[in-house]
Amino acid sequence: MGVSKSTISSFELGDTDIQISKFYKMIKKIGVSLEEFDYAVNGYDFCDFDKLMNRVSALYDQQNVTGLKLLLSDEMKKCKTSQTDIHDEINCAMIKCLISELDKDFKVTKEDKDRITDYLYRSEIWSYYHLALYNNTLRILDTSTLIYYSELAISRISYYQSLPINKRLMMEMLLNTMIFMIDKKEFTLALKFKSYLENLVGERDLFEKTILLYLVGSIEFGLEKKEQGREKMQKAIDVFRVLGSDNFVANFRKDYCENYYKNK
Repeated sequence: MGVSKSTISSFELGDTDIQISKFYKMIKKIGVSLEEFDYAVNGYDFCDFDKLMNRVSALYDQQNVTGLKLLLSDEMKKCKTSQTDIHDEINCAMIKCLISELDKDFKVTKEDKDRITDYLYRSEIWSYYHLALYNNTLRILDTSTLIYYSELAISRISYYQSLPINKRLMMEMLLNTMIFMIDKKEFTLALKFKSYLENLVGERDLFEKTILLYLVGSIEFGLEKKEQGREKMQKAIDVFRVLGSDNFVANFRKDYCENYYKNK
């Protein structure tokens, strides 16, 4: 294994630490990934940030504003007891951004926006946390700022994009950026981020490919290729219908009817 039994024994007793390089060799030898090891160390439970993201995602998908506000209250209490951890403040700002999307009377302060963008700008490499944070806050940005930070993400994720979870978040970020640009009728910019996405998406990424198909149809419709665009959007909806993804069918069908079919 490359580590002596005495070293392992001392480590287990808490008498000494193991070098990080030897630690990686140990878990690799026993066929355990770093994620699995972390899961086991946490008592076969998710880490605090994963738990938070699971709760945030569920409440946002349900459009549960009351639940998000209660979650924000809990996180703000945590900030008061851990004043040295900037991530707690950033997590609160992220939840505020999501609430503001669902409740138009709820305003995100400039201080909260700056806290998020400054943190992302200062980070030389974007990891899982940075991508998850950006994905949940990008919709509050103006067009020029969103373009800047999406391109910043692309330039700073190269070291990690081969990791499955980071790749998934990267694809989600690019899809969200395209949706933002389409909503703003910035179709040329949407095509630019489509080219970035096509370099990432693979044959197995069926979910992302289906949404991309719909968005390409939206872009073509906006560029006056109306019949061609409608055909792609309808194909994407049909894929979700065949797969039994009823919520996606309903959401995309609503978007299609409100923004494209009425213009036929």
